[in-house]
Amino acid sequence: MPDGATPLRALPSRLLAVLALALAVLALASYTSDLGGRRQLQQLASEALPATARTETLNRIRREGDPERARLILARALVAEAMTPGPAAAEVDLELARRLAGEVEEALPGAWEAPMLRGAATYLEWSRDRDDRLVLEADSWQQPLLDSLALGPGETEPDRFLAAAYLELWPALSHERQLQARGHIRRALADRATFYRLVRPWLERAENRRIAFDAIPDAPFAWAEVRDVYAQRRDWRAWGLAHEAWTRSLLSQLQNQLAEADQRLHGGDLRGARELYVQVVHGAPATPAGTRLLEEALSRCPPSVANRIYLAGLRKQLDRALDLALLGRPLLPPPAVARLAQAAGELEPPVAALTAVESGDLPRGALLERRNERDLWNETWSPYLTAKAEALLARGEVAEAGQALAQVHPEWHRRLPYWRARLGHARAAGERVAEEVAEVRLAAFAILERPASDWRREGNVSRLDLAPETPVRGLALSFVQVPPAGVVVEVRVDGMVVDTRALRPGGQVEIASALAPGGDHLIEVEPLTGGTVAPGTLRLLAER
Repeated sequence: MPDGATPLRALPSRLLAVLALALAVLALASYTSDLGGRRQLQQLASEALPATARTETLNRIRREGDPERARLILARALVAEAMTPGPAAAEVDLELARRLAGEVEEALPGAWEAPMLRGAATYLEWSRDRDDRLVLEADSWQQPLLDSLALGPGETEPDRFLAAAYLELWPALSHERQLQARGHIRRALADRATFYRLVRPWLERAENRRIAFDAIPDAPFAWAEVRDVYAQRRDWRAWGLAHEAWTRSLLSQLQNQLAEADQRLHGGDLRGARELYVQVVHGAPATPAGTRLLEEALSRCPPSVANRIYLAGLRKQLDRALDLALLGRPLLPPPAVARLAQAAGELEPPVAALTAVESGDLPRGALLERRNERDLWNETWSPYLTAKAEALLARGEVAEAGQALAQVHPEWHRRLPYWRARLGHARAAGERVAEEVAEVRLAAFAILERPASDWRREGNVSRLDLAPETPVRGLALSFVQVPPAGVVVEVRVDGMVVDTRALRPGGQVEIASALAPGGDHLIEVEPLTGGTVAPGTLRLLAER
């Protein structure tokens, strides 16, 4: 203890009482000052804010114990109201917001929100008044926002406000300032809500497409929105580039989801793993990489019916797998087909029966057939009956295969799988005349130039069966119907995307896509940007 110091216990009790009273008086004065400050803020809020924002702000001020934080609450509310579309924004007292933020900035020099709100209030007031100082004295609003970024390097609000301000002033910015603005815009667009607000003005103002795309976050939602922007502008070239970026981003996201699903599965979180596996199956694009992800997810996904929001996408994947299986080009192994069918929920009996056959469960297909024998005349059962015939022929049950083919609807007699099965049955049964008829019909699928009438329309997808007998190096395709404003079409061969192309009326496309002879193939054309497309003549370009 220093010399001359008196222990607290040695002080007279009367002196202790005096000290305690003095401390109480100081506390009461501080409380009274804080209470008075809050009341003043509440009065200001009541006068400055519209009724829609007043109640919540008043409640927050009442609950806030820190007077400086209470000032920021009111300043933020005023700035938010000034940014809300509507006539009330013009009446907001931004001078009050700037003053409150400045007071906090002076009291708490390290508070990042204070300079941000001061800069934002200054910008909004000058922007509202069309004040030349917005450009001539830009540092008055810009520097506080930059200071805010320095004080709160992990905060995103200053970047988001700066990005919006720069985009509004873009034509007036110097080239150097535009270069600096790109960093703020890139960081602001990483926030999903801000992205949707700013992406359109950014795409309009960016110097070129490369610069514009450089700021887009690598996420499927972002590239999908960019596609929509260009679709509205009918800029199909840009749409196609955004679509390519969307596909790459989607594959990356699905790969990450698959890895996370594996981790959850190994950790015992079956429900979480199942949800992620289903998302991968639902989103896998029709590319070789997408198909690998699809098969991997199905091979590891715990069996269950998927959430109903995914059922339409799963059904589309199942239909794709069944179409290719009918052509003898299985997209997935039988166990994966069965798992996909289970996840896709309740299926119509013809589809369920076809799925049973293609997944190797012929008795299950036969059971569904018996339960629905009165409906077998319907064309919807023809794919199942054709697949059943092929399966029976593989087992040597020739007579039963013939009975199945005899029930196929006449409309399905135009399909390549039917005549392939009919030829197999005729040869197995030793029916020479039937064999010759099937060979003649199959020869029509080998012709190198197919007319528009050969295409069949299923929904908005046009499909054509092929069976070339010579090596093919590509496809030349004309169109008899294209929307006047143009369209982007996706061309698929055997379930895989081979080309995404912008079309104008009267346009033609030539696609490099090799087809080996002696196999059955499926060509599909689907418009991706709305409208109706009707393919015309298809020429198979033989190898020279």
